[in-house]
Amino acid sequence: MRTLKLLKMGMVGLVGLFANLLVPSVSQAIVSPGYDLLYTVYANYVFFAPIGNQEFVGLPLGSHTNNCFGENQTHNVNSIDTIICRETDATPGQDSVLGGSQYFTINNPLKEAIIPIDFEALLLRSVNPIAGDLGGTPEGYVLATNVQDIGSEMKITWDDPNAAIPSGTFDSHLNFIFDFVDATTGQF
Repeated sequence: MRTLKLLKMGMVGLVGLFANLLVPSVSQAIVSPGYDLLYTVYANYVFFAPIGNQEFVGLPLGSHTNNCFGENQTHNVNSIDTIICRETDATPGQDSVLGGSQYFTINNPLKEAIIPIDFEALLLRSVNPIAGDLGGTPEGYVLATNVQDIGSEMKITWDDPNAAIPSGTFDSHLNFIFDFVDATTGQF
């Protein structure tokens, strides 16, 4: 009887081993919720008339009270001008944008993910004065008080999600509204 028990246990173990070999392993690549700190060297935005096409450069935020995930702590972010919150985990094959992405397509589910992102802060200055109905000063305008995100997304692409230390790239589609503020007076 003991021989029969060992034989049964051995067969169950072999079946389990073969089943593990046939099932593809789950990727270890995860980008956790968090925030990205960015510096804008040059940005070109197209607005409705009468403003039109405008160039902007980043202005340092200096210190900033981060509200991503209710943290509510002040940090020195030096020359950073943009803070974006990643709202969910990202794993290859994931499309966590409610209703599907408007801007991105997952072409390789083993290496790509799409997640929602949200603006925390943005501070840019126009390179040239902005005229039209807004007036205009030699200093131009600062873009980005009261920034409100209205559906931004990030697509993450891993080079090799199963690498010991995964690396890759990301693309963002930023969709937001803001107020113009005069760089000299701080008023609209």
